[in-house]
Amino acid sequence: MSATHRVVRPSWTCAVDGLPWPCTEAQRSLRTNDPAMLRQLMANLMAIAQRELDDTNPATLALTTSKLPG
Repeated sequence: MSATHRVVRPSWTCAVDGLPWPCTEAQRSLRTNDPAMLRQLMANLMAIAQRELDDTNPATLALTTSKLPG
């Protein structure tokens, strides 16, 4: 993934465009990963996000990541 479109924690926004991460460009970059590896990465990140965004509904997090292939 482009280092510029990385996640800024604990806000979980894109470092470039300030949109909720993964932004469109980050999603494009993540699609180049092996699907199994991508699922593992996103599961790990989702667990971290749930801890850091304690006032966010887990279903909202799932909707954000469901746009990714896999």
